[in-house]
Amino acid sequence: MYHSLNSTMSLIYVLFAGSLAACAGTGGWRVAPAGVAAAGPNPLVQRASRTAASAARTQVEQYGRFELAVRNSRRYADPYKDVTLEVVYTRPDKSVVKFWGFYDGADTWRLRFMPDQLGAWSYDAKFSDGSPGVRGAFDCVSGNVPGMISALPSNPMWFGYSSGRPVLVRGLHVGDRFFAANWPAEKRRAFLDWAGQQGYNLLSIASHFLNRNQPGRGQGWETPKLWPLDAAEYRKMEEILDDLARRRIMVFPFAGFFGQGSNYPRDPAGQELYVRYTLARLAAYWHMLWNAAGPEPNVNEGWMDPAEVHRLARLIKDLDPSGHLISVHNRTGDDLYIDADWSTYGILQGPKTRDVNVLSRGLLYVCQN
Repeated sequence: MYHSLNSTMSLIYVLFAGSLAACAGTGGWRVAPAGVAAAGPNPLVQRASRTAASAARTQVEQYGRFELAVRNSRRYADPYKDVTLEVVYTRPDKSVVKFWGFYDGADTWRLRFMPDQLGAWSYDAKFSDGSPGVRGAFDCVSGNVPGMISALPSNPMWFGYSSGRPVLVRGLHVGDRFFAANWPAEKRRAFLDWAGQQGYNLLSIASHFLNRNQPGRGQGWETPKLWPLDAAEYRKMEEILDDLARRRIMVFPFAGFFGQGSNYPRDPAGQELYVRYTLARLAAYWHMLWNAAGPEPNVNEGWMDPAEVHRLARLIKDLDPSGHLISVHNRTGDDLYIDADWSTYGILQGPKTRDVNVLSRGLLYVCQN
């Protein structure tokens, strides 16, 4: 459960894993097993730079982050579109994961990947236009990363980590300013220190991927401008995401990849380019949930057609090699997409009120129905 704080109203959202409701048949709340991870070091990120056929072997934590810079001196009119860096990762059990790298400015592309099996991995990266690629190996070792936030393997009704560890999710909605450059960094740090002291381990962040450019929401907040694609803007976001990982704070992107009022691409080709690039950079982050679109694409006939919600959510899920949980920000009431073939956790939104009795009745209603 996470709490949403607002100057005019109080909302409560319930997030639940799997395809089952998160409430007992009697209307009481079921609570996931305790086991919230304490604050700790950032997941191990191994970085190296190689320009040709091989790279030095290194060690990466399980569910941590392997990262490698690849130089390409060829000039492109649009390096985000004109060439791709296709990568094949081979697990210790010899199964393979096909993914891609991303352009990171100047003559630099990067591989970024979250290994899920202990043992020796190899990778082979090739540019689509024949420019020199890179190949090499690394060892995945045990470490301090709890695992990717997921459905608890032993009981997928609950959240847990992909390692099998349970987690009790306690979250806070922080609105649109969180990533903004004009929200002073010292205030962000003070807020995060406070949130950690209160036991919060998940933040719901409104203008996350793209700014909800509407009065009272994202308008006026200088959040990273990810579209059109801009590597420097993504790095601004990643710096803060890395801090959250160090603090063991998970992330729910309130407005999702395609947020209401945001400057997301409208054409399918642009949407796939945006999703592919975002996943190339963020799929290796263990502490993130996915949200296809929001908030409330179906309110008052909807600002996004249900068929479009399904299409975009499937696109995100199909392209993500790490298998992050994915849902959509629903209107108050039932989760309209809970039985969708792409939906792996649910979002129930309580009634918009400050009256705790009305709030309680509303939550119990959606819980029981």
